[in-house]
Amino acid sequence: MSLTSQLRDGELSKWCARRFTGSAEAVGRLAGATRGRRPVFPSGQVDGRHWASIGGAFGARLAALVQPAPPYYALHGLVAARLVSREWVNEQAALYPTHADLGERERARALDLRPTMMGWLDLCPLARSVPSRHSSDTERADFVNSIVNAPRRELDSIVNSIMRGPNSQADRYWPAEPVLADLFTRTRAYFAQHAPPGRLGTRGAEAGLARVCWLLDMFEDVYRSGTIHESMHQVFRPRVPTVETIRAAANESVVDELALLARQTEVHGALAELRRLAGDPPEGQPLGIASPVFVNHWADGDLLISGPTGATLIDVKTVARVDKQDRSVRWLWQLIAYAWLDIADRYRIRDVGLYLARHGALVTWSLDSLAGTLLRGGDQDEARAEFRALAERVLTKEGARLPGADADLLR
Repeated sequence: MSLTSQLRDGELSKWCARRFTGSAEAVGRLAGATRGRRPVFPSGQVDGRHWASIGGAFGARLAALVQPAPPYYALHGLVAARLVSREWVNEQAALYPTHADLGERERARALDLRPTMMGWLDLCPLARSVPSRHSSDTERADFVNSIVNAPRRELDSIVNSIMRGPNSQADRYWPAEPVLADLFTRTRAYFAQHAPPGRLGTRGAEAGLARVCWLLDMFEDVYRSGTIHESMHQVFRPRVPTVETIRAAANESVVDELALLARQTEVHGALAELRRLAGDPPEGQPLGIASPVFVNHWADGDLLISGPTGATLIDVKTVARVDKQDRSVRWLWQLIAYAWLDIADRYRIRDVGLYLARHGALVTWSLDSLAGTLLRGGDQDEARAEFRALAERVLTKEGARLPGADADLLR
């Protein structure tokens, strides 16, 4: 399960329902924030997959608006789809501005390294001492023996993705890598020229970015769902495509919808508010951190806007209706859960919020005020300790763990 699944029907959901008795009161603000605003709707009849794809693609667009970081989960998805090697995605991640100054050893593991407000977070700290592909069998065996008590998921990641012997994945030919490298190179350059952090592009530029972001969601969906959808088969199955073929995969109605969502950030002042929360940095400077990680492969947020006195954690929602109370309540539970899972305060979360993208509405709370409302004035320290203890038990069952102090890499 993931945190999202846990908050829907797991042990954490039961705890939240019991402890957060003020949930209905807290979600009341959402209706007021969207009242009188005409949301952006899809063109024509669409299925549930369309709504999810638009949500993922627009999330990728806002991530780039906040920070020029690698599209972490899209890269993971390409590995899961067996289109590229693990070495290739690390090389690509290291080319993004956020990771470009890492040392050589760190660049070789770039996808596992994430910037935080307090330095770098190493999502797989045990891998720092992983033997290279040229190490002896004895060195490999000694390393495996030294980490047999690691959480199952972390151990599998190390052994399967990094420790490889002769004739392994690393020695295979990956025919899609050159064209995908060209795609990512062009994408980085296009963002840098036409839509640097904190700024939207022109109408034409946003249409081009929409095509790329739709692709990133297609790649990421393999990582999230564990399956390869027909749309990805259509692009890659017949033969290795060209960059032009890949970029043409998104249809025009999808491109138009995503471009309209991007424009909504300006129409109702949400982009200006994000810049204000970030302390009004110079144009082109990051507004914060994209895809903050709280528990590797289990709990990752959307956006973290870094302000002068702390950060605002924001989740992005692309639903057309905000009057489904059960769903809205879980959005707020998730925001609190993310903040409370940051036990080392690496992200310095002091405020939280939801960006209702189809309405262009940004709704924020101070972390203390939202927790206070959810708890109806109950003891926040006690509730936070209870939640963390339960979360650790749940994570242990699922083969994961909260990042410890040993996960810090650099400052």
